Amino acid sequence: MNGYKEASTIDNEINKLLKENPLSEENALEWMRFTRTVRSTLEIIEECAKNKIDAKTELIASEKSGNKKGYPNTEESGKRQ
Repeated sequence: MNGYKEASTIDNEINKLLKENPLSEENALEWMRFTRTVRSTLEIIEECAKNKIDAKTELIASEKSGNKKGYPNTEESGKRQ
């Protein structure tokens, strides 16, 4: 996946929709529903991605500190929490 390329493709599709259905008083509610739905989906994906990055960062830090099992570090080195 190439994030910038995929985002550009989706952006182009949204602009195409806007061109075919210009924002007006008649369709404003539908555009609000559209934007809320897309925003919610993107926020969920972003949160999941952050969690993956945080988990990987924690695992790497744990391994670098000598914890070969990859468990989070505690005061008692090498033991699970």
